[in-house]
Amino acid sequence: MLSKLEALKKKTNGKIGINTLNQLSDMVASGGDMATAKNLAEQNTKLYPTSAQAFYLLGQINLYQKDYKLAYTYLRRAKDLNYNDDPGIDHDIKHCAEMIGEKQN
Repeated sequence: MLSKLEALKKKTNGKIGINTLNQLSDMVASGGDMATAKNLAEQNTKLYPTSAQAFYLLGQINLYQKDYKLAYTYLRRAKDLNYNDDPGIDHDIKHCAEMIGEKQN
C-alpha cells in the first residue's frame, strides 16, 4: 500500500489532498494494521501540519495501543486545531491525562 501511495505522491508532485491520507489511515486502522495507519497519519501531519483529523487519528491509534502520553499529546493538538467531529474527544483527553497523571485545567 505504501508503494502505491509513493507512486501517487510522485504522480501528483507530492500534492495529495488533506483527507486522502486521513481516509487511508482510518481504513487501514479499521483493518488492524496500526503501524501502517500510524505511518500514514504521521505523513499527513508533515504534509498538512494543521490537519486536526490527522492528529485525532494519531491520538486514537496511540490510545488503542495504550501509549497514553502520546495519545494525550496528539488529542490535545487535534483539540487545539478545533477538531470537533467526535464529541468523545474530551473524554479521551481526560482519560489519557488520568493515565499519565496530567493535571487538567
